[in-house]
Amino acid sequence: MPQQAVIIGGGVMGRGIAQLFVQNGYTVCVVENQAQHAKQILKILENSWQKLVTRGKFTSNQVQQFLAQLTITSDLSVVKQADVVIEAVFEDLELKQHILAQVEHMASANTLIASNTSTFSITTLASALQNPQRLVGLHFFNPPPVMKLVEVVKGLQTDEAIIQQATQLAENLGKQPVLCQSFPGFIVNRICRPYYCESFKMLDEQAASIDSIDAALEGSGLFPMGVFRLVDLIGVETNFRNTQALFEAFFYDNRYKPSFIQAEYVNAKRLGQKVNQGLYHYQNNQAVRHSEFVPKSQTFSEEVQLQSTETAPFWIQNLQNIANQKGVALNRQQGESSCLKIGSVQMLATDGQLAESLLPWKQVPTIIMDWILSEKASVLAIQANPLVKDEMLEQVASFFDSLGIQLVVVHSPAMVVLRLMVMLINEALEAIQQGVCNEHDCNLALRLGMSFQFDLLTLAEQIGYPNVMQILKHLFQLFQDEKYRSSLRLRSKAI
Repeated sequence: MPQQAVIIGGGVMGRGIAQLFVQNGYTVCVVENQAQHAKQILKILENSWQKLVTRGKFTSNQVQQFLAQLTITSDLSVVKQADVVIEAVFEDLELKQHILAQVEHMASANTLIASNTSTFSITTLASALQNPQRLVGLHFFNPPPVMKLVEVVKGLQTDEAIIQQATQLAENLGKQPVLCQSFPGFIVNRICRPYYCESFKMLDEQAASIDSIDAALEGSGLFPMGVFRLVDLIGVETNFRNTQALFEAFFYDNRYKPSFIQAEYVNAKRLGQKVNQGLYHYQNNQAVRHSEFVPKSQTFSEEVQLQSTETAPFWIQNLQNIANQKGVALNRQQGESSCLKIGSVQMLATDGQLAESLLPWKQVPTIIMDWILSEKASVLAIQANPLVKDEMLEQVASFFDSLGIQLVVVHSPAMVVLRLMVMLINEALEAIQQGVCNEHDCNLALRLGMSFQFDLLTLAEQIGYPNVMQILKHLFQLFQDEKYRSSLRLRSKAI
């Protein structure tokens, strides 16, 4: 097992990777060419370890040992004694290639050379080396000491023995490695790009507010944090830069097109939680949220009827299970279509069409709703037609309150959760079709790298691949945008 590691770059990721290696027994040298940052790096890491001492994770003696294992230098020649070198400077292609070429020239023939890039092709980075087969991607997730996932990225020429060595290193560090090919964004950053892009597109459309979109996602029972809270945490400019990089790397495919609204936030220097204002404003490190839930009536007296086809859709199964858990009786009947009737209001699950184009929209009080994709759901996005009067909507809200679910109003085809879900599923299947990863590693990477509380492709089967394809078809017809085209793998699964 190698014992000497060099981490090039003392930024957030470089420091985190250094901390991880030190805690696992390595002697670590961080190469940082800005001298004024050297003491800062040590101080930040010492403070981080002291916090862990107060939480009982380490002792003060261990912290002193950690500090003894760690040095900071501006001299790149320290790589001559290293067993493993990880490049972790900021995302600048020419800079990374220049550094990696120098490392190859100075490092021993047995040194493992890796890049922590999150966006650039390992094949492209390796083209600067005389022996491109030596370079492997080791993409850690932030914060590296905490996040379990490491993407082991194979360039076109990366030697198989190097892949095995990198995989073993990740396991030695207590991480879960997943193997992927060198496509832009690898697994997580690529597959999750629609999660960001489509959410910002809803803002572009004025389909819903930041608060409503995040409330729907956080209340879906599937995501630990709303997308805009996550962007603020990552850094609005960092997330925007990653989207730009993927957009360019995929030759300006609209699926990765950046948002003008996000660019405006970057230009206004509203960069997220670190500066106390981004998509949200922050007070005492907490986002200021504005509740936009539909008010409920004080009393509820309407009859509730749940109608479903013989093979009940997934959302109906979840709704029935929630009702059972809450002790709420539903009058369930079999019919030619699936819907929920609350008094005179008919509720239909979205299929991706514009609500106004549906036949019942102008005839009876109708609400289009998002799909309930988890029994842990606590928020549901809806759109009501003008025939649904305020008192009717309050009665509907009162019924859902009895299930522990609050309602938010949006004006988005395919609502919020389902719209993002079908985009994620389609992107995942496209990545698998291209050989980026297999289905198992796709599910695992998203769980560990994004803290998703579900397996994406298992959920896709529960929604039904034909349904996913139909929703994408309706979105394509509505927006006339190639970003909604179905992956070949989705088409084959939908047959």
